[in-house]
Amino acid sequence: MNIAVLGATGRTGRLVLREATERGHQVIALARNGASLIEDGVIVHEGDVRDLDAVTRVVEGAGAVISAVGARGRDSNLHTLLAQHTATAMRTSGVTRFVGISVGGLDVPGDQKGLRDRVIGALARTLAGKASEDRKREYEIWRDSELRWTLVRVPRLTDGETNTAPVISVETPPRGITLHRAALAGLLVDCATSAKFIDQAPFAANN
Repeated sequence: MNIAVLGATGRTGRLVLREATERGHQVIALARNGASLIEDGVIVHEGDVRDLDAVTRVVEGAGAVISAVGARGRDSNLHTLLAQHTATAMRTSGVTRFVGISVGGLDVPGDQKGLRDRVIGALARTLAGKASEDRKREYEIWRDSELRWTLVRVPRLTDGETNTAPVISVETPPRGITLHRAALAGLLVDCATSAKFIDQAPFAANN
């Protein structure tokens, strides 16, 4: 499968590239600095995710899109803009499958969060301010689209290799407070190449 990867130069994005290419997929990556991304089996397009034309070039011809884009300082509407551009590019190109990353503090209909998780989520949203609203708008864009989307809600991400599969739940956050980036990368590729968690925002965390 051809997989378009946004946010390919970040710590999670690089692991997504490796995971996808090791599974035999052709990866088309968008990077602001193409010279910083030299990987076997990866076609690199230079550009920024805030540029609709750049996103469209990468998405065209893909079977699925994975976004590993993280926060960028004061760019408080980044994920809203990313969702708008990616959804538009996918419709233009006839691509239907999207998988991205969100935050554990995001609330969606059907959640069964306990008191601990509700308190932590409320605190996180207060501290995040506009970034929290950005994540909410991102979710709403995908929810209201006709596309086949998945947003994986994650806790604090950590580096390091792991052979342990993450705990995944659609309604109730796992007890783990961290998630290995390598495990997340594997999950993102799993979802992009299957019908797992279509139109859902599952939680994932270390066991």
